[in-house]
Amino acid sequence: MSDKKSKKKGRKYNRDERLTLGEAFIGFQLQVKQNALEELKNKTHGLEEDNIKHKKRNSHLKEEQLGHIKTLLRQAREQEKELEQRVVINKEQVEQAMKEKWELEKKQENQLEELQSQISDLEQTVLEQEREKLFWLEYKNVGSMEHAKQIQLLESELKEMHNNFDEMSGQLLCNALLAFCCCCFSHLAQDFH
Repeated sequence: MSDKKSKKKGRKYNRDERLTLGEAFIGFQLQVKQNALEELKNKTHGLEEDNIKHKKRNSHLKEEQLGHIKTLLRQAREQEKELEQRVVINKEQVEQAMKEKWELEKKQENQLEELQSQISDLEQTVLEQEREKLFWLEYKNVGSMEHAKQIQLLESELKEMHNNFDEMSGQLLCNALLAFCCCCFSHLAQDFH
């Protein structure tokens, strides 16, 4: 029987606990709703402030727009007055203006033709100079090396010729001295005999 009493007490304890859990859950939901409501109030307040700023800006822009419209209307009225005050141009003035315009166009056409001719001449000159430049670049890159090799070969041949000349002149000098000495000895020998 004591087991039954303890089971009943355990159940009663569970019911109290369930009520407390239920109350805690409701309290939690209430807190979440209050937090959401506070966030919504903050957002609403921010949006209201933005709305006030935008209304002020729109009002300022409308004032500016009205000012610009008034300025444009005033300028349009002034231009209309100026047009009314202008003297009507007669036929002779129109003909004179057309003649001047035609002469100016003719002069510009002549200048344009002259400029085109100068441009064509310059293009030819540029092409010729470009060809010459390419020639010298090719010479610099290829021809100059070939000429340098030829110069080296010719210099080595010249050096060899100098050496041969020096050698031959030395030989000839020796031979001439020998011949001279032989001649001198043969004359001396004849003088001794």
